[in-house]
Amino acid sequence: MTTLHGYILRDLLKAFLLTQIALTALFTVITGGGLWVRYEGVSSVDALTFMPLVVPIVLTFTMPVAALFATALVYGRLAADNEWLACRAAGLNVHRLFLSAMLLAVFVTVFTLLAGNYFIPGLVRELTWSLQSNVRDFAFQQLRNKGHIRQQQRFFLTAEGVYGVPRDQLEQRGFPTGPGFSYILVEGPTFLQLSPGGDVERFTVAQSGLCQFDATGRDVRVTLWVSQARDFTPASVVNVSGQKIGTITFPIPLPNKPAWQDLETLRRWRVEPWHGDKITEATRAFIDELTVSRVYAECRRQLAAGALELSDGQSRRFRVSAGEVRVARGDRPLLHEARVEERDASGRLLRRFEAPRAHITAHPVPNGPPLIEVELAAQGDRRLLEIDPASGGQVARDRPLTIDAVTPEALRQELGAFTPQAVFDERVELPLTGELSDKRLGLLASGETFRRKIDAQIQFRLGFASSALVTVLMGAVLGVMFRGSQALAAFALACVPFGIALILMFMGRQLGENRGTELAGLIVTWGGLAGVALTDLVLMRLGVPR
Repeated sequence: MTTLHGYILRDLLKAFLLTQIALTALFTVITGGGLWVRYEGVSSVDALTFMPLVVPIVLTFTMPVAALFATALVYGRLAADNEWLACRAAGLNVHRLFLSAMLLAVFVTVFTLLAGNYFIPGLVRELTWSLQSNVRDFAFQQLRNKGHIRQQQRFFLTAEGVYGVPRDQLEQRGFPTGPGFSYILVEGPTFLQLSPGGDVERFTVAQSGLCQFDATGRDVRVTLWVSQARDFTPASVVNVSGQKIGTITFPIPLPNKPAWQDLETLRRWRVEPWHGDKITEATRAFIDELTVSRVYAECRRQLAAGALELSDGQSRRFRVSAGEVRVARGDRPLLHEARVEERDASGRLLRRFEAPRAHITAHPVPNGPPLIEVELAAQGDRRLLEIDPASGGQVARDRPLTIDAVTPEALRQELGAFTPQAVFDERVELPLTGELSDKRLGLLASGETFRRKIDAQIQFRLGFASSALVTVLMGAVLGVMFRGSQALAAFALACVPFGIALILMFMGRQLGENRGTELAGLIVTWGGLAGVALTDLVLMRLGVPR
């Protein structure tokens, strides 16, 4: 029996490998062509360099189809050559001969599961980043073929000609030529920069230009040096012999969607949903708003108690007081009859400011406490006074005066507790206003939605990998039933339940992402596979007698 299983398995592996090679080559060429068309401007040579990243992806997704075709072909040949009938006449239970097909199905399932959860997400991210960050070749092809290039409807560059630049010439002129740096020489460039509102900010015409692409980071930075140029701005027109334009940063976004992540990352993100593609920015904005709100509340509390104590983080101390404190737009404290005393580290009074009005603004700082700005201003015919306590002299000001300070140390410890973990933990009480409470509820709802997407993605990957266990067996059964005379018909017929199961898996993923239909998503996904498995048993029972 072992010899017989080995004989079938060898034929099965031969057919599987040949089919897999053919399908992988075909779909790799199709995928490469699609990438070349999608990322217009990337040369065919560049597209070929991305093929090593494309092949494993195509291999994984075509493997179930290759296994299905191979089993239908091999088991159909066994039946057509009467080998199947001979085994049955010898008293063997021919259902055991499907063991080789099941071994192949298990291999495909394990490979697809591991690749889809650990290797493919990283390859897809790397492929996307490589294509998007290939700005130099994109710009070169666009300028050579079309004569112009644009970015985000804000930056436009045209050229009469475009050329490569020898490395030794760049090094002689002191330009960096290490990994990540690339250049193109532009003849007769014109550069146009628009504001977000569509107004012209800058227009430059030059005899020649050198364009540098710095891809050493995740964002590509582009700098243009022009010679014999005429630079137009809304305020002036200047003729220059040489000028630097830029640097312009081109962000290369990599979406933090569940489909792009490996299994370990998905499991971690399920516990920490603030890593979601859109939730990250919303969480950061919420924490900044919460931090600023808390700073304003503390400033109002101290002012109501008598005075607000601030410092510049070094040797200067500021004591702020006011006759009346109101709340301005954005919850900012608005001070009337403001008074500020500036002292050194020893407590000696250096200056005193008196203003009819002032307002306090907190500016969020990434990964740190906010900076506090006290702006003193005149009002009507009342001017801002700066008083020197040593001489008794005073200076009247018409322009506003700004005092920059840091968040007090006592408040920093409290603000440090405003973390994403605290925001998404409903057990943690935060000092929220009514508006912030609603925003927190929205973040919590977004986190739950993100968790459902992660669960649905994991179920989809598991279902797709497991589909080989039932569809490959069906291909073998149909191959025997058609006795090899119509192998393609058997394969096509076996693809029908495979396609139905795949559609149900997509439906199950969508249902799993929606609130209230998570269970329905599981039932649809695994119910479809169970239906195919039941069909396998019925076909084996009725169409392939023992």
